[in-house]
Amino acid sequence: MRDRLSAAAVQALLTCPYRLSFVDETSSTNTDVKALAEQGEGEGLVLIADRQTEGRGRMGRTFHSPQGTGLYLSVLLRPQGVADEAVRMTVVAAVAAARAVQSVFDIDAGIKWVNDLYYKERKVCGILTESSLNLTDGTLDYAVCGVGFNVFPPQEGFPEHLQSVAGALCDGYDESARSRLAAAFLNEFYRGRTEAWTSILAEYRRRCVLMGKSVTSPTGAFEGAGMVLGIDDSAGLIVRLADGSIRVLQSGEVSVRIDE
Repeated sequence: MRDRLSAAAVQALLTCPYRLSFVDETSSTNTDVKALAEQGEGEGLVLIADRQTEGRGRMGRTFHSPQGTGLYLSVLLRPQGVADEAVRMTVVAAVAAARAVQSVFDIDAGIKWVNDLYYKERKVCGILTESSLNLTDGTLDYAVCGVGFNVFPPQEGFPEHLQSVAGALCDGYDESARSRLAAAFLNEFYRGRTEAWTSILAEYRRRCVLMGKSVTSPTGAFEGAGMVLGIDDSAGLIVRLADGSIRVLQSGEVSVRIDE
């Protein structure tokens, strides 16, 4: 038995001016919201789905999105900034997600650079920010920030390829968990977008689970293992490579995994 997402419950807890839309099932909330953005939809639309059949993550990965167990939503934004603003949105979303999880479940989640939330060494949330660039002046036409939470474990369990990676925030039934989490995240995300970048970045650094860890790059951005030294002011990952050189990895070029 799982809770049922309630539009009324989310709306009642919402303190920001986002406009909510709910669907039982869709291929991908990001795909749907991007299409609406192309049609001229204004900032602040939020699409929440009970299930995604083609949920997406970064670098072409899929995001397992079964019915009744997770929270999948996308927010349409029309920022007045350049392409780097999309990276900042991902950082703000990660911090907002961690704050929401803490307020709803009293869980102090960590952030795995650049866009995943971890709890008990398992991924419980993924973030995918996609944007459209205005080629005339280099500013963003729009950005879509998609967030997927694993609230409950799937009744049939996670697929075999995710069993060593994915986790859930709750073990048992909670009739309002997903609705409360949706409202908490949206409120924190809205507030976070106006918060000082130095404040957001400080919390992002504090929650980063990669600090001091040895990491490798499955995409081949660097060879061997590197040691994570920190996060720079633009949210780049500072890594010391095996030859002693220092490299700052940008979110769009590489993913990393902890070298066990």
